[in-house]
Amino acid sequence: MEYSQPTTYGTILVDYENFYYYFKNNYPSLPDPQECVLEAIRGLREYLRKELKIEPIILNAYADFERIGPAAQLGDLYLLGANTRNVLGTQHKNAADMQLCIDALEVLYTRSDIQTFVFMAGDRDYIPVIQHLRRQARRVVVVGFRDSTSGGTYSRLSERIASSIRSCYSRRRAGKP
Repeated sequence: MEYSQPTTYGTILVDYENFYYYFKNNYPSLPDPQECVLEAIRGLREYLRKELKIEPIILNAYADFERIGPAAQLGDLYLLGANTRNVLGTQHKNAADMQLCIDALEVLYTRSDIQTFVFMAGDRDYIPVIQHLRRQARRVVVVGFRDSTSGGTYSRLSERIASSIRSCYSRRRAGKP
């Protein structure tokens, strides 16, 4: 698949655990919630490249992958070009949010070529770092769930990739790959 030359570089920071548990808890009939998370990442990356002309040169996925269990699809994430950040958590809260914010700030201060930060996150924990990035004249896109993402940070992009997630859900419910 060919793309025109991107106009800017970006990073995608995925709160993988948050998305995984969102699908697991809200769609209990789904055989493997991770497939929908992977589909969402693929759809997002494709949209950034084709529509927004942003080349995501950093893709990080954050989770306590041990807690997700042996079904964690680390190989599939690797094939997507994702760096997996295994962050141990507790029963009630994981440290992935904190690590994601630290990494976002590290990219901000060490990679001036990256102008767009894309947060694939389903909660409001990232509002302070998003505000900081915007004050530093960086473009910020948030992809999340309407019922759990702040209205000020929720992006229309979420609606665009939602169709790929719904398609994944429908295929999985029907038992198709």
